[in-house]
Amino acid sequence: MSRLAEHKSLILNWSFFRPAILALTLAIVQMIASRLIWPEAVVTFSQLYEDLWLMPVILIPFILMLAVDTYFIIRVGRFDHDETIKYLDMAENWLGWKGPFVRIVTLGLVNPRKMVDVEVQKSLTEMRTTITSSLWWVIVQTSLRITFGLTLWSVWVLRE
Repeated sequence: MSRLAEHKSLILNWSFFRPAILALTLAIVQMIASRLIWPEAVVTFSQLYEDLWLMPVILIPFILMLAVDTYFIIRVGRFDHDETIKYLDMAENWLGWKGPFVRIVTLGLVNPRKMVDVEVQKSLTEMRTTITSSLWWVIVQTSLRITFGLTLWSVWVLRE
């Protein structure tokens, strides 16, 4: 864990915080808007059938939102917990008594601590990429929900 703590700047930097703050802000906006701005905005199929030109206006953001939601239901990225534990246990094992022994026997040519650091950096960089990508997808998903909500609200206002 101390090796991970030394490399926390690989994850906790602006490339992580920018999408995290934007995703949180959009989620708050969406929550406030859905509870305060358009909770009473109800558009029925019969109303849409009366004004057929409204159908594409509603369907386009709905289909986009549904497509992204379906994508997340079908294909969700995940971390391989067991593999991560296996590698962390292996690193801990090498940093125990074996590490200094190997370094002495190889006359300093093999440094297990440095090898573990390189692997930790690679894993954290990969994890940062996955987390950042996931946050950008949350931003897309939330933006589509806000767009669909605003579209419904706009159609409702036009119908009133």
